[in-house]
Amino acid sequence: MRLRLILFLAAAVVMGCEEETLLQVKKGLIEVEPESLGLLTIVGTPVTGMSAVRNIGEGELSLESIAFAPNTSDEFYAEVDWISFPLLLKKDDAIDIAVRFSPDTEGTRTALLLIKSDDEHRPVLEIRILARADAAPCPDCCVPMETRTCQPPGIVVQGLCTMGIERCGEDAAWDEACVDFVGPAIEICENGLDENCDGVADDGCEPPPPPPPPPPPPVEELIEVPELEAATCGSPAGQQFSCTELRTATVPPINSMCSHPFPTAKRPPCQVTMPGTQYYLDPLNGSDSNSGTDPTQAWATMCHALLVIPGGNTLRVAEGTYAIEALYLDRGVTVVGGFDSTFTTWDPDTFHSVYLGRLTLAHGGATWAGFYMQASAESYAATTSHAMYHQVLAGSMLRNYVEVSWRGDEDDYYFYGLVASPCPGAGTVIACNDIYFSSSGPAAPGASGIEYGNIALPAGDAWLLANHVCMDSETSWFREIVSGYGTCPPAGQSASITMSNNVFEASRRSDASTGISFYGCGGADLILNITNNTIIGTRNGLSGYESSSGADVVRWKITNNIIAGGGFSSDSGVNVGTGRVEISSSENNLIFGYASNTVSPAPMSTQGDDTSGVSSMMSVFAGTTDFSLNPTGAGVGTGRNVFGDPQYGDVRRDINGVQRPMAGPWDRGAYQSGP
Repeated sequence: MRLRLILFLAAAVVMGCEEETLLQVKKGLIEVEPESLGLLTIVGTPVTGMSAVRNIGEGELSLESIAFAPNTSDEFYAEVDWISFPLLLKKDDAIDIAVRFSPDTEGTRTALLLIKSDDEHRPVLEIRILARADAAPCPDCCVPMETRTCQPPGIVVQGLCTMGIERCGEDAAWDEACVDFVGPAIEICENGLDENCDGVADDGCEPPPPPPPPPPPPVEELIEVPELEAATCGSPAGQQFSCTELRTATVPPINSMCSHPFPTAKRPPCQVTMPGTQYYLDPLNGSDSNSGTDPTQAWATMCHALLVIPGGNTLRVAEGTYAIEALYLDRGVTVVGGFDSTFTTWDPDTFHSVYLGRLTLAHGGATWAGFYMQASAESYAATTSHAMYHQVLAGSMLRNYVEVSWRGDEDDYYFYGLVASPCPGAGTVIACNDIYFSSSGPAAPGASGIEYGNIALPAGDAWLLANHVCMDSETSWFREIVSGYGTCPPAGQSASITMSNNVFEASRRSDASTGISFYGCGGADLILNITNNTIIGTRNGLSGYESSSGADVVRWKITNNIIAGGGFSSDSGVNVGTGRVEISSSENNLIFGYASNTVSPAPMSTQGDDTSGVSSMMSVFAGTTDFSLNPTGAGVGTGRNVFGDPQYGDVRRDINGVQRPMAGPWDRGAYQSGP
């Protein structure tokens, strides 16, 4: 091993300087590029590789020495362009290092060139050298550590196929593995893509059937909701349609301490489509002996109507009271309340179709919309340690007012107001609803408003869009506005939940509150996409954890949210726990009002978050009832524009149906300030 010094570095002449008090010492930072070299030659013929040392810091960098590691072969030596140490490099100065390999015998060698400096973060840097010498020229040999693109023989890279990467090994031969190559797959019909990479999209697919006749135009088309597959869910016991009416039903008025008013005057606007044949239900003027196919031939009772109406059709429901103990709907029927008695006007905010009792939807084509749902759950006896009221296994709940008040006893352990976990292969949509939950009592240790887990594990895709949700509870242990228990075995199926444009509020009855909380248990991945939500008054904004065993991961993607704490002494804005947990990205969120406003664990990707904690409720919001934005606050013009990007969900409109801009910055939270 030899270290040969050639050329000279011109000496710097210091002419003099004035004394100066430095508030901060600027330091140098070392960078070496590349940090590894591959060399290939034949015996007796030297070969040279180049690397460079650069000072990328603000101050001077002192290079103390450059030397090969002990026991390095004398066949290696380096040439550098100075003659003595230490060498001072000013900001952006660089020097070249020529590493030469002059082999005496054939074979593969390795070497380490050590560079020592006063960079406190990387005081010793290594340049790894892998060299090979052959007895004679090898036209098929490659330079060790070299890379090239590759593809298997006979595969044409087109369509969705992409090239892979092949690496040169220590034996100067290309690896057989073509890493990251994406090859042909089975063609998926009617998506316009070329999965089998033959240059033709959707080839081998039968032409789609002609479209059905257009349904009647939607009553409103502002906030769009996902269209679900017509999957059917059965209960563990194979439960089918059931409907039980109540003889009497009374619901005491609520005493809300939520900032958003409950009952509400106007719900978020939402697209509600009414497909197929229109049927009619009127509790005052109808009769179950009628045909139900005309406003003058309306049915009288909901249980009769939903027993006979075929799937794929719509039941229009007039204002009035519908006293139902429990309804289990397993067919693709659209049930729309909020019509006047003549069925000429649909306005669920004015004409209340009052539904009393529990609801379960178990079909992807089932839609429940426009109802005024009231429930006093204190007489609902839980038979297990987990009690739930409403449940959506598959289907959509749109533009309803939902009110669930529960009083627990000593046998109740958890209470869930609405369980929205999709069954396998299905999806659920909860959109444009105003939802109020309260829990109280001598033994009410735990309550969750909207639940995705525990007694019904999520096994599909779920959407929670443009809802006002308030948890107004007196529980002594915890209260979670939205929570979930991952995808536990034996589910084994990944699930995703998209939440956007929601206002999640915890009232100040109790400080044991969390906005969104999810944790897993070793089943399959759970993907949480949290975009443009406003989370208010909680002790913890986002929380959770994951099992340390299993292969599943709870993956969070949080964007453009306003997460405002309740001002408690020990709480955090975003801390989703440890274990198999990942914050895939955290972008342009505003977090304040917590003891810790940071995002934990550290996101895989982050930009634009405001975790300074200097904002306040008064500076961010214009009002105290709808949480619209103060035009001069930190929520306006500080969000990321994700218009039309499907990975964030459809957030082109805000909770009030206001169009967000196609270009330029967005606002944070559920409200867009501009028209």
